[in-house]
Amino acid sequence: MCQHAAALRAAENDLATHRQRHATLTTWLHNPTHDLTARTALAQLLGLPAPADTRSHTCPSPPNPAAE
Repeated sequence: MCQHAAALRAAENDLATHRQRHATLTTWLHNPTHDLTARTALAQLLGLPAPADTRSHTCPSPPNPAAE
């Protein structure tokens, strides 16, 4: 039985390592300070959803009735 417990502990440790790497990757992919093209390419390579483009967009100004 002790052998099975050791194998289970090893599997749990491997899973914890995998989860930490996944969290690190997810954080990097969603960090807008990194190049969007690189983040998108990496996500595509890994079969993950593309990160959102969070760069600020300029919104058109509302119409000015006084100018018309």
